[in-house]
Amino acid sequence: MQYLPLSKTEQNKLTELVVLYKKQPGNKALRLLVHEKTQQLLYELPSFLNILEEEDCCEFFLYCYDTIDHFITRFQTGKLSYYAYIVEVVRRRCRFFVYQRSKEQFREQVILEHDYEYQDDTEEVAETCSYTVLN
Repeated sequence: MQYLPLSKTEQNKLTELVVLYKKQPGNKALRLLVHEKTQQLLYELPSFLNILEEEDCCEFFLYCYDTIDHFITRFQTGKLSYYAYIVEVVRRRCRFFVYQRSKEQFREQVILEHDYEYQDDTEEVAETCSYTVLN
């Protein structure tokens, strides 16, 4: 489901929902609605902003999922709408996400190379041992 781009009216409605939820934190239906809209934004924005490939958006969403409530509570009304605030959050978190993922991929590559070299060494030792004459 394509949720983006949001019109100015939709952005204002979303901001109003977040402000209303912050005034009524016990309203579970409102919390669920704001949480779901934030989930949609976190999933679709990286691709929409051309920061991540569409295939990586799910992994980014899962990376951010546990902090959605934190994003909602940290939002302050002012110059930015909630949509603009989430756009900034996505830009910052994507940078760290990409850095962290490349670091993990490098670490995995080093481990694979080390395992491959170790496997070659053990095969050479096994071949040498098989030709040894025993008394």
